[in-house]
Amino acid sequence: MNWKLVVLWIGITGVFGSAAYAQTSSSAVAQVRVQILPKVSVSAMTPVVDLGALRTGTIGANFVYHVEANSSEVAIFVEASDLHRMQDPGKRVDPIPLSQSAGVRIQQGTATSWHAGNDRLSISSTAGSVIDGLPTHKSDVGHLSSSRSVFNDNVTVHVSWDQKDPDKTPGEYGGVVRLTTTTTDLPN
Repeated sequence: MNWKLVVLWIGITGVFGSAAYAQTSSSAVAQVRVQILPKVSVSAMTPVVDLGALRTGTIGANFVYHVEANSSEVAIFVEASDLHRMQDPGKRVDPIPLSQSAGVRIQQGTATSWHAGNDRLSISSTAGSVIDGLPTHKSDVGHLSSSRSVFNDNVTVHVSWDQKDPDKTPGEYGGVVRLTTTTTDLPN
């Protein structure tokens, strides 16, 4: 019977004996995540473009904007108004119309000459925003990209208006041109 007590003692020690040892280390893993939000900024390099004097003809202007984004590609569109007479706001004078058939030309960098290629955005049938009290026409959306992981470049926008009325009321006419950019890297 002693052998049964020995076996019982060995069994009890085996079951409860492992609990008697101290645990000297332990670990667990937690994950961390952060989402970097898209950032894009646009600034007009020349806030006012003075085109001088003209009687009739096509009036064209280049507008240079600086675009920075933490994405290699940006989507862009332009909103431009007709040119409205600046004096006597109460007096109704027909504006000088935006040349919708010419569309809007876009070039990455500061344009000294226009390159051949797909750099023209059509004026869409969608009305643009009212900017500084002036209704605008909106272009289609285009895309520009950088070979780097960020976009940091000037963008030149060429817009034109058609002054065909030789009897147009004299005075100063003005309008607005806005470049809007969005990053194409959107958070999930």
